[in-house]
Amino acid sequence: DQSAVTLLTIEPSRLPTAESFTRLEDQALAAQKLRATAVRRILGIERAGTVTFLVLEPAEGPSLLDLLRSRRALPLAEALPVLRELAAAFDEMHAAGLPCPDLTSHEIVLAGQPPVPKFLPIELA
Repeated sequence: DQSAVTLLTIEPSRLPTAESFTRLEDQALAAQKLRATAVRRILGIERAGTVTFLVLEPAEGPSLLDLLRSRRALPLAEALPVLRELAAAFDEMHAAGLPCPDLTSHEIVLAGQPPVPKFLPIELA
């Protein structure tokens, strides 16, 4: 369904100042220009009182962590395409002057078949 979205609520404590919200908003707007397949599309950023949320493209599938826990390892033929997609996304972010987020395997969703890695291209720290 092309009208489906995911809302990600951001804890108020992660955006304690107006400056931190502006920084997040600037990163989100810059990330909207990225076209790498692994980059999860940010469709908008909204604020209602102290609650901030990101409007994201849906990304359904297991996390890389879940997949590795269930299978213990990925064959090279499956791992290389995932790594290539992630590297292409990081390369595009670097070229755009965006900081690459500090990702862990639970933050990478493997969506679709064949699995395509998807991650949020901003740092929420």
